[in-house]
Amino acid sequence: MFKICGFELEPGTKKQVILGVDMGNLRHVGKVTNIPENVEVAQGTNNYEMPATLICGKKPGKTALFTAGIHAGEFPGVAAVVHAAKEIDPMEVSGNIILIHNVNVSGFNMRTNGLVYEDDANLNGNYPGDENGTQGERIAAYFVKNIFPYIDFCCDFHSGGNGEFMYPLLFYPINCKSEEASYKAALAVDIPHIVISKAEKGEVHWAARQFDVPGFIIETGHSSLACKEWIDLDMRNIFLILDHLGIYHKAELNPQMMCKKIVCCDNDYLGGEADGMWVPMVKANQWFKKGEILGRIEDFYGNTLYTYTAKNDGLVLYLNNGIYAKPGFDMMALAYSDGIKEV
Repeated sequence: MFKICGFELEPGTKKQVILGVDMGNLRHVGKVTNIPENVEVAQGTNNYEMPATLICGKKPGKTALFTAGIHAGEFPGVAAVVHAAKEIDPMEVSGNIILIHNVNVSGFNMRTNGLVYEDDANLNGNYPGDENGTQGERIAAYFVKNIFPYIDFCCDFHSGGNGEFMYPLLFYPINCKSEEASYKAALAVDIPHIVISKAEKGEVHWAARQFDVPGFIIETGHSSLACKEWIDLDMRNIFLILDHLGIYHKAELNPQMMCKKIVCCDNDYLGGEADGMWVPMVKANQWFKKGEILGRIEDFYGNTLYTYTAKNDGLVLYLNNGIYAKPGFDMMALAYSDGIKEV
């Protein structure tokens, strides 16, 4: 028997459900449209709804959580989680699987680029939340209370949002008890760039640091697009993770056929230094030399306001590929060569 979020499953069964976050008297547009008749909906009168699939394996084992759509403009993971959930046979599962197809439903409905529509909450940075707080705070608190205590692994799918160009990478938490297990799992997926993360308040990071749950964030695709090859890669990595955890083995997965990997341990995140137009001089996955100009910010007359110069040799992990720049907005992320190792 698997009990989670108010639902119960017998061994060897799968349920399509709507998870419900109690919003009290708060208004919201977090409602799932076109719910099939066979989908079980959480009880509540004013729930923020999240479509999900729950799987209770025929045999006991670990419990894995997969989430997507935390940032509303990042789409490949949403499609991958939906399709993987349909494919998995619960009779072949050892353990349990929670697949939340789309977390930020209101942002998806209202076409926001990343944040929760109602309160501009960043669900990748507002943990532990507050079950009596704003809409986004309640969503975070729901995970803390109803999900994190019952899982053994957490994978959250992201992508480059509007104007953000990146090469496939993942972020795994360090300086916590789950660091080693997270790193070993990172080596088991088909992602070329493995990046250490010291973040604390995102979904994966809160689960890792407060509940000792290993996991990582996978970033596949960019520019708020959802190309088939990115969706397929996210699906492949879902099955590689499940295979690594001993939960589910997909035939013809070929886990031995993996991309070349590097681990990035000395990273730099460059923010906007002025309000103006961003002019990048490099691309994602491009190597650069110390002293090379990486980009600049100009005013609307073409005058340079700020120039970004590489302080060491390194690699561009991702960058803003749009034209806008402003203080506090990330322009690019770099990995310096001294902290890069091949694995």
